[in-house]
Amino acid sequence: MNRYGGIDGAFYYRWNAVCGESRTCGVDLNEILEGIVRDDEPELVFFYEEDFEDTDGDYTVSGYGARWEWGTPTVWPESAASGDKCWGTDLNGNYSNGADETLTSPVIQLTGVEAGSDLVIEWMQALYIESSSWDNAYVELSLNGGSWMQMWAHTGSTVQVPWELKSYTIESYNDEDIQLRFRITTDGSVTYSGLYIDDVTISESK
Repeated sequence: MNRYGGIDGAFYYRWNAVCGESRTCGVDLNEILEGIVRDDEPELVFFYEEDFEDTDGDYTVSGYGARWEWGTPTVWPESAASGDKCWGTDLNGNYSNGADETLTSPVIQLTGVEAGSDLVIEWMQALYIESSSWDNAYVELSLNGGSWMQMWAHTGSTVQVPWELKSYTIESYNDEDIQLRFRITTDGSVTYSGLYIDDVTISESK
């Protein structure tokens, strides 16, 4: 998974070796690549990484009708984004009707972050949910225990979106504690697989 600006891609290099007819010419690919500077990709320094493989990350479940589970999905999306485990609103079925259910991270205390830096929060997400006229999904952020701020929300019609990278930037970070939460609210009918979360990271762009 590419962690540089949330863009996956490939790059290619082409070179020509010109040799005389009377001698053999060899090209050392390692030497060539060592001399190439990747100006298009910033260096990222990671301060928090959670892939949910060994533990549930100490994330907690709350709310009415909550079915959040940690493990391996047996229904859509049928796998974690990486490895075997992730969090999902129901690993073997659909989310509940009339629910207001939340998955909340522990308080994340970062050390070694330069004051005033921009921090990038990234997470892998899969979503299968009814139109936002009836069912809603949110990803939110709290700094130092303050009010919840929206980083992302489901809008529009019913969607089924496989695993994709989401990101949010905290500008001018100033040594705050960070907490994340993932939430869905639903009406009284029609449910789908819901919201799935994996590979949560917090990094500083250099």
